[in-house]
Amino acid sequence: MNKKSITLCLLCLPLIFSCSKNDGKWISFSCNDFIATSDNHFVIPFNTQMMISYFKKNNHTYSNNFDDDLFNLYSSSVTKLHKVLDRHYDYLDDQDNPLTNVKTINDSYGTGEEIICSDELYNLLKLGYNLTIQTNGYFNFFMGNLTDFWDEILTRINNFDSLEDIDPYFNKDKQDEMIKLKDSTPSIEEINDIFEFNDDKKSVIFNSIPDKGEYDRDNKLSKYRPYITSGGIAKGYATDLIKDILLSNGYTDGYINSGSSSLTSLSDLSFTKKGSQTISVADPRIKGFQREICLSLTLRENYSLSTSGNYTNGMSYKFTDQTGKKIYRHHIINPYTGECSQEHASVTLISHSFSNGELDAFSTAFVNMTTEQGLMFRKQIIDEYTNKYNQQYDLDLVYIDISDDENLKFTLNNDFSSEIKFSKKDFVVQYE
Repeated sequence: MNKKSITLCLLCLPLIFSCSKNDGKWISFSCNDFIATSDNHFVIPFNTQMMISYFKKNNHTYSNNFDDDLFNLYSSSVTKLHKVLDRHYDYLDDQDNPLTNVKTINDSYGTGEEIICSDELYNLLKLGYNLTIQTNGYFNFFMGNLTDFWDEILTRINNFDSLEDIDPYFNKDKQDEMIKLKDSTPSIEEINDIFEFNDDKKSVIFNSIPDKGEYDRDNKLSKYRPYITSGGIAKGYATDLIKDILLSNGYTDGYINSGSSSLTSLSDLSFTKKGSQTISVADPRIKGFQREICLSLTLRENYSLSTSGNYTNGMSYKFTDQTGKKIYRHHIINPYTGECSQEHASVTLISHSFSNGELDAFSTAFVNMTTEQGLMFRKQIIDEYTNKYNQQYDLDLVYIDISDDENLKFTLNNDFSSEIKFSKKDFVVQYE
């Protein structure tokens, strides 16, 4: 979560076409009220638009307070989870006591202090740690300072600062700093011992790692030390928890839309007339908020979906280098290069078995991988989870790339099972 204000990037457009007005009506709520930090800053939950849409059936009786009760439960859940997952600010809990959150864990780096965590925080730390190792660092939970480096550049460009003054391609000092932050990002081997988990106490110790050259990484005040970032996992993880809360309170007929990049249905969509939902993915070539789409997915079962990408709207930009190659700047950072990922325009993942938290981290990793690496990794994690949990896991993958002539190329797994339609016939589509 970025502590600075942002402009919403609309990546997925959830649309329900399968319910007629005679079946009932949709109600939607957004949770966009500012949250007060302990030092009286005010932040937007997850720095994006968090929304729930719910279908009220005509043949069902609802309480007079149904809408208010749903909104209050959803809003309070979003607010609580934002406070726990935020790495930038301190908060107070409902009893006005200091709240333990991701920032608390970051502040404890190298002190040897054992931090007792809530279930929500403890499980996030374990998930982020495990997914970093599982993706071989293509999703990296510990590169917060490198993420902050690019967040500052994107914010300054958005505020009309000069590209030549602040982008590493043009500014050698910025390039040197980016390389230092990349080189000091902990390796997979170093990450193995970075946390000490105690499952019985739900506690964690955030250990320092050995210094590396000039970086002073064992010093908690060094900007080159490991720093947990909840970006690339927080929205998806929160979506899972909110879904569980809603289901445990009897809310089953709707879907959650977290920032238009992490979506999930509450149930199997049987409440709709045709039992389906249509989700459209935005064309990554279009700058701004014109909502042009490049593909639509029709989903017929309880699903989770995540989209990440190299898009050129919101807090992002692009330019052409001296060789004529387009360089994209955005929020997906490749920890192995220190640069914003240049591999793909976007990736969309759909699953009926993986969680949104897993898909959120996986989609970040897939954007940083080559197409060949991504397709191999997809098969690897399906086999791994299927064998580990003794049930069949599924994962559909859509890579979108922009060719030199500005056409779109789509690469899908060869056993792609979701219903998909493309908006133009001249798009290049291949299954591998």
